[in-house]
Amino acid sequence: DHVRLAAPAVDLPAVDVGDRQAGRRRETNVIEAPLEAERVAAALRRALDPTFRAGLANARPSSLDGRAGERIAAIIGAWRPQIPPRKPPINLDP
Repeated sequence: DHVRLAAPAVDLPAVDVGDRQAGRRRETNVIEAPLEAERVAAALRRALDPTFRAGLANARPSSLDGRAGERIAAIIGAWRPQIPPRKPPINLDP
């Protein structure tokens, strides 16, 4: 996942193989390929294509806007965990 998130920042393509990343956010640099040799090879060819790579120039994800710290602080500030954290009781009666 780290490569998928960092790659758009430096104009690099990423190939997701299989469905492990299904339902996750994807940037324009991500090429999806099912777990089939020919489809993976085609995705790799596309990732290496100079035209595709040129299209990634300056296609920065919105998360790289310099405001990540503000967003993280807002999420932490809004978090209201149970105090004190409690595990559910365990019934010891037979």
